[in-house]
Amino acid sequence: MTESEQASRLRRANRVSRVVIAANLGLALLKAIVGLIGNSTALVSDAVHSASDVLSTVAVLLALHFSHIPPDEDHHYGHQRVESLATKAISIFLIAAAVLIIRGAYRSLTGDALLIPSGLALAAAGLSAAVKEVLYRYALGHGRAIQSQALMADAWHQRSDALSSLGVLVGIAGARLGFAFLDPVAALVVAAMILRMGVLYYWRAENELLDAAPEESVLDEIFLVASQVQGVENIDELRARQHGGRILVDLEIRVKGNLSAAGAHAIAHRVEKAILGECRRVAEVLVHVNPAQSE
Repeated sequence: MTESEQASRLRRANRVSRVVIAANLGLALLKAIVGLIGNSTALVSDAVHSASDVLSTVAVLLALHFSHIPPDEDHHYGHQRVESLATKAISIFLIAAAVLIIRGAYRSLTGDALLIPSGLALAAAGLSAAVKEVLYRYALGHGRAIQSQALMADAWHQRSDALSSLGVLVGIAGARLGFAFLDPVAALVVAAMILRMGVLYYWRAENELLDAAPEESVLDEIFLVASQVQGVENIDELRARQHGGRILVDLEIRVKGNLSAAGAHAIAHRVEKAILGECRRVAEVLVHVNPAQSE
């Protein structure tokens, strides 16, 4: 990935994150006011959830900023893993949010009946669910486009809040129809979904920090591109690891034994150029040349 591509990636992520922050601040304020006025404790809790989304998106902005700082004398491979740390932090937000929802739902199921929420609270919950779903699709699409795990994790945070708002919508509607138990039951279902995503993204971040290999399809693509370069007799070894949103590749190729050092180096350079040119997520390739044994 060139410096201009990295700069473009950062600008795009910043633009997405600013939109998400502004929308979440507006939703949090709206739900808090309507929840208090409309006798809906569920909506007030959902407002707190939206506020937590603002914190997670700010974390993404900071992570993307620091991950694009170039290598220095203390960090020879750059700072991309800050993005993995941010993904891990967001996953903890998701898990914590799920635990809080479960706790609140349990108290509702075992406690006194809640006040009947107003129609305004019902409308606010519906609006929140719709807006959050739009934010999820918006952030996820851009996150996939620039291969930002932190931005994709934050997108799922938006989806978790959309599901939470949907659960609140069902609960408020149920309460207004005389089925107050639907509120905590829906909250438990939503919490399970949020918990699953939190654990998934935590595990992905851990794998990146532990130098896990990318998906098999990515390795197959790298292998195919390298093996098709003229002069490559065989791929002896292929290793790759995730480094933030990038992939670093270590490759051993076999060439004819009678080649000069300059000729072997030229083939290695062509392999590196081909992989960087055709495998979009790959940011660095280290090619080692093994000469074939003379018969």
